[in-house]
Amino acid sequence: GEMGGEVGDSGVLVSENEEIKVLDTKKENGVAIHIVDKLPEQPEAEFMACVDVERRRAIEANHTCTHLLDEALREVLGAHVEQKGSLVTADGLRFDFSHFEKVTPEQIREVEHLVNAKSKRLWIRFLYVGFGWELNEMCCRNVGCDNR
Repeated sequence: GEMGGEVGDSGVLVSENEEIKVLDTKKENGVAIHIVDKLPEQPEAEFMACVDVERRRAIEANHTCTHLLDEALREVLGAHVEQKGSLVTADGLRFDFSHFEKVTPEQIREVEHLVNAKSKRLWIRFLYVGFGWELNEMCCRNVGCDNR
C-alpha cells in the first residue's frame, strides 16, 4: 500500500474461477486494502495475489532516487534543506523540499551530476516547468541515456 510518498501496488487477484484486477492498494490501521475493478463472485474462495513486478521495480527505483536527490540537494544547497514531501510513481517522482531562495540552473546541474555520479545505472534530468524544477524522466534506469 501507499507509504512514504509511494503509490500502492497493482496486479491481479486470481482464484480457481476468476481473475480480479487490482487497481491500487492502501494500508489503513495496518490492514492492506485492495481497490479492485469488481467484487469477487465468490468472496469465500481462496485468491492468490499477483503483483505487477515491473511496475513495482520502477517505483522502487524512483524511491531510491528520492534518497540520492535528498543527499545531493543538501550537499549543493546546504544542510538546512529538508524534504517536505514526495510522490513516487512508476513513471517518475516529485520531490518537495525547503530552501530559502530560488535554485539556480547551475545548482540544478550540480545536483544532477552528483546523483548521476552515484552509479552508471542512474540518470536524472530536470525540466523547468512553470514555477519550479521537476524530474522529466524516470530517475533510475538500467540503460544509457542521451541526456535530452
